[in-house]
Amino acid sequence: MPASEGRGPVQASYKQVDKVFEIDEVSGAGTVVKCMGRTFSAVAADGEVTITDVTDITRPVRLGVARGRDADGRWRIIGPNGQDIVTTASLLHAATTLRQAVGSAFTASAGRGQ
Repeated sequence: MPASEGRGPVQASYKQVDKVFEIDEVSGAGTVVKCMGRTFSAVAADGEVTITDVTDITRPVRLGVARGRDADGRWRIIGPNGQDIVTTASLLHAATTLRQAVGSAFTASAGRGQ
């Protein structure tokens, strides 16, 4: 099968074009985005957006929150321990950066050796 018939990154990202990617667009009903095999949920409430990795629906991992939108539309992304991670308007950027920042939580939740 030619590479053009496979599920390459261009085809995968094309399918996602109609999805919400900006933090400003997240609603209280929640938004789900997928990136590189992971599924993230974002829910807006009380002026902040909570971002959770829900790839394993039996063990969702709260990654952090987007808080304090500035005049440029960028939000402060805060990790689970209250540390500032990054400032961005992009939901995907926030989710993947938080996922990377709390990577050890995923190893621990896998229950290796326990």
